[in-house]
Amino acid sequence: DPFLIQRYAFQLVVQSRYTGNQEQCLKYCDEYFPLDKSTSILTPWAQLHKAEVLATQNQLDESIYILSRVFDLCESKKYRVHQLVNRQTLERGLKHTKSAREKAVIFALLAYKNPGRSLQHLQRIAITDLNSRYFPQLLVREINKIEDWLLTPKITFFSEDDGSWGGEEGVDFLPPEESGLRMKEIPYLQKNLQKDLSYLRQV
Repeated sequence: DPFLIQRYAFQLVVQSRYTGNQEQCLKYCDEYFPLDKSTSILTPWAQLHKAEVLATQNQLDESIYILSRVFDLCESKKYRVHQLVNRQTLERGLKHTKSAREKAVIFALLAYKNPGRSLQHLQRIAITDLNSRYFPQLLVREINKIEDWLLTPKITFFSEDDGSWGGEEGVDFLPPEESGLRMKEIPYLQKNLQKDLSYLRQV
């Protein structure tokens, strides 16, 4: 029964990896769970083990590529892949990609891993695979970042009339240094504001 064979094979993949039999782990992955013939959820689960084994064998380029495929194929392993990949080395997986979609997934991971400005990664996704399912979410995320950068100081540093906490109206209970922040009198805040406004126009 193919169903049972795959499940026993998956157990062999896991046990081989955790008992240190790395070559057996790779062998069972290739034999029973080839990425190009993914028809079962067990394929990305098994390939995740292969990717982690390859990383320990200094085969990082292939490991990154497999992790990107797992990310694309399996919702339940997305968080684990996000933990494992490194923004500085992600592009090394591009040499193993076989389609525009696979390239776009790596560009998407680069964007997800970047808490700062990611417009360049979004542009690469749009050029490579405009139909990428990650593009709409990443675009909204980029807008959310800009909203955060531009509006958080305005909201959290309070306005001139919002200093009282249920006490006498109009009395400002904030210490002078916080009043300075609230009024955005610190030079680097003004500089960042101008940079963020410029980035907003680019997006």
